[in-house]
Amino acid sequence: MKDNLVADGMTANMHVQEDTPTGTCAVIVVNKDRTLCANLAAACKYQTSHLEANMDALAKAKIIYTTSFFITSNVEALMKVANYATENDIPMGFNLSAVFLLMFELNNVLPALEHADYLFANEDEAAEFGKT
Repeated sequence: MKDNLVADGMTANMHVQEDTPTGTCAVIVVNKDRTLCANLAAACKYQTSHLEANMDALAKAKIIYTTSFFITSNVEALMKVANYATENDIPMGFNLSAVFLLMFELNNVLPALEHADYLFANEDEAAEFGKT
């Protein structure tokens, strides 16, 4: 995958977790409804040291996009990116990602959201955010 991204002119600074496979996700879509069953696998082992070793790539960003899903991977790294965006006047897009994150991780969503210039949410996420 990294080779494909590089061939398309993108920089790929991927964290590799040798002892854990890449995550997988099964999706079922019926009309306008969908359901997901995810195995986050290696994403749950993301290390802040990988972010710190790749800060030069972040420094070149014209916009940063991240999601609430990163809370389940490494909230410390998410907040380092969010703070970096604010401190360096880099616009940040933030995706609420899933209703369950608003229900159970709101104390981690809100601090990240404070750094967002753009907010992304689907109808259900927006409704849950309005309730919370």
